[in-house]
Amino acid sequence: MASAANLVFYRCTAVDLTDKIPERHPLPAKPLIEAMLELRWDLAEGAQQGLTVDPGFRFFMGRYYDRVRAQYPHVQDLPVSEVPENFTGHVVRHQFWTRKKEWPVTQIGPGILTVNETDGYLWDTFRPRLIASFKALFDSYPTEITPLRLNQITLRYIDAVAFDPENSDVPILNFLRESLHTTVAVDPQLFSDPKEAESPLGLNVSLTYRTKKPSGVVVLSLGNGVKADVPSIIWETKVVSSGENVPIDLQGFEAWLDDAHTVSDKWFFTLIRGRLLESFEENPDAKQDANSDFQSRT
Repeated sequence: MASAANLVFYRCTAVDLTDKIPERHPLPAKPLIEAMLELRWDLAEGAQQGLTVDPGFRFFMGRYYDRVRAQYPHVQDLPVSEVPENFTGHVVRHQFWTRKKEWPVTQIGPGILTVNETDGYLWDTFRPRLIASFKALFDSYPTEITPLRLNQITLRYIDAVAFDPENSDVPILNFLRESLHTTVAVDPQLFSDPKEAESPLGLNVSLTYRTKKPSGVVVLSLGNGVKADVPSIIWETKVVSSGENVPIDLQGFEAWLDDAHTVSDKWFFTLIRGRLLESFEENPDAKQDANSDFQSRT
């Protein structure tokens, strides 16, 4: 995951308003924590009522590794892999890393596959990895045992900006409004001091909207927390399609990826436009060659 060096302390002193949505471009001090694609497929009813099982998982696990081992040779079994499979539907059990604890990583479990990236993320290299994993899934899943029916696909980004409420010039809800262009409010009359309405001790907000291309929903979640021992505001953007809107072939998958990434990009740059974006554009290492090819959030 990202280190404190990837987080930018930001102090807002004035309303940060701009209507212009920036074009996609590299960010030297990118706020990305993690990018992830998740695929889920139907499970079958287990022998015990209320439990589910992936009948093809045992065969799929070995076949999938055979197809991705050139890119992800290091195998790690998670502690949950000691739990019987019918108790862990849609929970990842095994990880395949590029090197030991070196990102990116692809993960599988009964009814679930993910591809995850952190600091090294760049869409132009992440996208081919997603396509390769999608192909490996369909090439390796034992449909002679049970059909493979995808039921959900998610493209998710988690970003963070360092923000310490105790040292900031503005309260946390002001920061959201002025820097992330998101308004969260309660009636100031609830408090003896109306100013307290802008300074909740905790923040955890999730908003879900429909999206037509791709057909599904986009989910924005915001909260305060700690990242690498640094007080931060963390926000997550998810594009999710379910049921009949999930692509079932490679052509449909590639189209879905491009549409979902376009939505994610628009939300990201719209939310951070203004001086917060400028802070992410600043070179975090003064010694870095100005002509270096920085990696982008997108």
